[in-house]
Amino acid sequence: MWRRWKRFAAKAAEVQGQVLFFLLYFLVLLPMALVASPGSVFGRVRRSEAAWKPRLEATPDLDSLHRQY
Repeated sequence: MWRRWKRFAAKAAEVQGQVLFFLLYFLVLLPMALVASPGSVFGRVRRSEAAWKPRLEATPDLDSLHRQY
């Protein structure tokens, strides 16, 4: 009886996993991907003050090389 139960539980777990992953994909991941697609407003990168700034060219001397941060 225990062997039959383990076989049944393994098959039920396989079906349950497939159903859960199907729901996860179609209810969570797919809508997020459609909202964040390159053509949408949310997919565009906005320039802000926190964006990368061009590096100022400086003449490196020995003291500045010791203080890199």
